[in-house]
Amino acid sequence: MMEKSDLDILDPEFSNRSSPEPIILEASSLSDEISYAVSLINENASNHYKSNSSREYSGCIVFCGFSMFELTYFGKENNIPVLDGTTSFKSSQIFFSDLEQMKGYEFDTVVVVNCQRSVFPPNDMPETEFFRVTSQMYVAMTRARTQLVISHHGDLSDWMDPSKLGIDSFFWNDVVEIDPTLGLSAPAHLSEVYETQNETEGLRDLNGKKFLYTTFAIGLPIDIQNQLIQAVDGVGLTRERVRRKWKTVGQLYDDMLAAEEHGRVGYFVGRKADTQIQDVLSVAFSGERAVIKKPVSEISGETISKSASVASKPRGSTSTGKPASVSSQGQMVASDTVQKLLKKHGIKKIQRIGKVDPFVFLSDPRVRTNEMVLLVSLLIENDIKWPKANIPLRWLNLDKKTYTALDSVRIHTIGDLIIGTFSDLTNRVPHSDVDLNLVRQRVGKLGFNW
Repeated sequence: MMEKSDLDILDPEFSNRSSPEPIILEASSLSDEISYAVSLINENASNHYKSNSSREYSGCIVFCGFSMFELTYFGKENNIPVLDGTTSFKSSQIFFSDLEQMKGYEFDTVVVVNCQRSVFPPNDMPETEFFRVTSQMYVAMTRARTQLVISHHGDLSDWMDPSKLGIDSFFWNDVVEIDPTLGLSAPAHLSEVYETQNETEGLRDLNGKKFLYTTFAIGLPIDIQNQLIQAVDGVGLTRERVRRKWKTVGQLYDDMLAAEEHGRVGYFVGRKADTQIQDVLSVAFSGERAVIKKPVSEISGETISKSASVASKPRGSTSTGKPASVSSQGQMVASDTVQKLLKKHGIKKIQRIGKVDPFVFLSDPRVRTNEMVLLVSLLIENDIKWPKANIPLRWLNLDKKTYTALDSVRIHTIGDLIIGTFSDLTNRVPHSDVDLNLVRQRVGKLGFNW
């Protein structure tokens, strides 16, 4: 065994290995950032192979402020692979990634782009979550084997202050020229949802991974999401005449109902997971219209079945034998949990929901946000009033940009919203491209004269 006294610890400047120091570079636009980054990686790769090295060279462009869905679409447009856990490194020498996917990889050159103020950290992120993006950025930065570049095109993130980090800052054109043949643009911020109007059975035919792209899965903890993906793998497995894995979520749900009816002992996925998954599937198969997020696999060619949705028309019962939960004709509404709360307060028809204080749902941990979004959407579609000022804005099914803009001026409920005039609000909200008229319309549908 080697003793500590046998080792000579050298200072970094005496090391035999050397590489460029990390650097901060500025461009005039995000598309220029990306073009410069691709040009830099190609130039580095060319120099690497000229040195007669047989080792494959690779570089990764890491995006702040974009989702995996958006980057996958962008990568497909530009024929550049995106890290998703299945990427083959033989397919390219340049890769795209978000911050989260970088763990476990290593590249000769790593360029982190779009390091803007308000993008990193995200403008709408609570301070309690800062540690998470800090960790992700740290991991991304340490994936560089030889060269690390931090890039921006506007106000640099305060977290990347060169004077605090002790690294140099220059312009991109001081380092490399853009390859004029690239013609790269910037990725677009895409809507990840689309509404469907087909049959209930299509939703039941989804595997676990595809089901997670529906709004019904919102709120499921990550560990239970992973368990659902493993349990409902699209193939299924039966051992000793007992099903161990399921092909579809509908198949799993039917087995859960049968076990409940016959008093089966044991668990399908796990003690905690079974309860939450069954509750979510109960809501999903209740007859409400679903909003299904476009999965990354759809972009790469694998499409969701055209019938992968829930019908919007009222139903007397679903294929599981449970009563339909949505109707504009006076039936009870939404999930079993919401139905029970409404019944508890003597509400048998949805038109009478105005008598119920939203706090009933807010104070019950069993009620999930996606259930309330669907409930409020139904009220708005059918012009049913619920004029309660403490209704959270997150129940109004607004886009993220609108939520962020309203949250930045401390508007979280309808009461916060209507405390002033509409013109006051337009002056307070910082984003001119936010559709406040849509907010006004939805609030008005619930019975507020504003």
